[in-house]
This record gives sequence, C-alpha cells and structure tokens, in this order.
Amino acid sequence: ADPRECEVCMKVMQDVRDSMDKADWKDKPKVEKALGDHCAKDTLSARERKICYYVDPIKRDVAQPFSLGMSVDRLCKRINKTNQ
Repeated sequence: ADPRECEVCMKVMQDVRDSMDKADWKDKPKVEKALGDHCAKDTLSARERKICYYVDPIKRDVAQPFSLGMSVDRLCKRINKTNQ
C-alpha cells in the first residue's frame, strides 16, 4: 500500500473520530453517519475523497472495529486489505 494513502486514511478516520462525542464512538450507526457526514464535506482534498470513495460502500465494516476503539493505523490497514 502507498504510505501516503495510509496517512490520508488515518487523517480521515481521526477527523471522523474527532468530530464525534467520545460516548458515540461505540454506536455503530452514529459512526456510519459521521463517516458519511465527513465524506460529504466539499472541503476534502482529492486524496481524502478517494479514501471516502473506498470507505463508503464498506461503512458498516469500518464502523465495527472503529466502535471497538481500534487505532486509526490498524483500522486503515484493515480497510486497505479489504480493497486489495
């Protein structure tokens, strides 16, 4: 995987996490909504949009480990494997 893609993925996941109340991190529907809301922003860079393009169809799969508090780097490695 391209290390820059990992960096961008980690930034997106961290931004999503930062946009949420910590209490909501374990709530999968709220995680999915936060991912969707983040990816709908028109201020995203082209690389961030690309990550959103990959993540959008697998939001539920991403929300599961996210809700368990998995670190953003591990989360992104898992997303990357899914896209292989």
